Amino acid sequence: SSTKAAVKARVRPNAANKCIDSVVSTTEGIIRGVSITGELLFNGSESAFYYSEGTPSDSLACPIKTEKDVATELKVSAIVGLSMADNFQVHDITFTLPKFAMYLPVREIPQRPQGSVTGKLTDRVSRFQLWVSNSFSVPPSEVLNNYQAS
Repeated sequence: SSTKAAVKARVRPNAANKCIDSVVSTTEGIIRGVSITGELLFNGSESAFYYSEGTPSDSLACPIKTEKDVATELKVSAIVGLSMADNFQVHDITFTLPKFAMYLPVREIPQRPQGSVTGKLTDRVSRFQLWVSNSFSVPPSEVLNNYQAS
């Protein structure tokens, strides 16, 4: 039996561990392990291998803690197969880790700031929204949720 599994990777913040997780998932079967290769990510090495410590499932969170704010191309290799299978497939995907992926948007401000900043956006708002979304790993719908045109 062969699997026609699709493998995807996304980045999500992990505030509890002060890192980000590269979450690798498949549409069919389980993930036995994941190898991630990327420059400037892992101390003393360009790659790391992750595996499920418990029962393997259809997704695996791979914690990444960056030391520098650089956009990095990640090469992800996922070992995927059916849960009772003897043979597994390796699926390779590539995606870019945003430059400021370790930063999280502030949801609640503990105290009202004393000052403020006012600026003028000379470019199209959609262009700025796209840059923030791609650089900070924030969904485009959340970038300018309090934006007021003047």
